[in-house]
Amino acid sequence: MTIRRREQVGDRLRSLRRGLGLSQEALGALIGLDRRSIGTMENGVGSVTVDAVLDLAEAMRVPVTWFFTDDWTQPPGLAESLGLGGGVRGGTAPRVRQVCATDDPLRGA
Repeated sequence: MTIRRREQVGDRLRSLRRGLGLSQEALGALIGLDRRSIGTMENGVGSVTVDAVLDLAEAMRVPVTWFFTDDWTQPPGLAESLGLGGGVRGGTAPRVRQVCATDDPLRGA
């Protein structure tokens, strides 16, 4: 993965994580990584493994391709899949955290 591509993936990861109201620590906990690893990916410093991208996409309920496109709009169906209805912005962060904590796809809930 080129440096520019790593930066793009990192930017998209940070944008989605913040939009969902998740801390680096919370997202890392969902996929079994520490906060530092999430920060490294977001900053485009280290290579992002295929496994990490797959785990991130599953945990954040986006298609893997979303990390690699130039379309910065909210992924279709994200709000609905998280039970938000109206979107991930505007005070819905507590609901997102609740959904992620209780309906973690990586834990088979």
